[in-house]
Amino acid sequence: MDNDNFDENGHFAVNLEEIASGKHLLAITRLTAMEIKTDGYLTVGRFLQQLSDHDLQEIMNICEKADDESNDKIGDILLIAEMLASAEGLEPGDVTSITRRMNAFIMLLTIESLHRRGLVKAYHNNMSLGDDAGDKIIVERIDK
Repeated sequence: MDNDNFDENGHFAVNLEEIASGKHLLAITRLTAMEIKTDGYLTVGRFLQQLSDHDLQEIMNICEKADDESNDKIGDILLIAEMLASAEGLEPGDVTSITRRMNAFIMLLTIESLHRRGLVKAYHNNMSLGDDAGDKIIVERIDK
């Protein structure tokens, strides 16, 4: 992420056309950009449900190494989070909000991973990167 990605108001600018054609990006990042560009709307819950197990594992591996400075793919996670926020109708974010959204997205990815292993029940319809999602139940532990 560099200053070229921010507009004059300090908000992160997502260019779906550039992302969709970015050869250096993950396939899931490019496909997400194409889907949002075509449909205009994509919820976080639907995105997670559509993810293949392979793509989820690939993204989770990247997230696990988020603090590693040599992890050049963490930018894909940020891009996906911001694309999903935009697709939900949220305004472009500044550095603080994109950091919060990316952290929330990583948490939702973790919930999806646990859900697929049968450890929790995920409420995909309640998942969002917006501030209004804070009061909704998004995950419930499954008692065995």
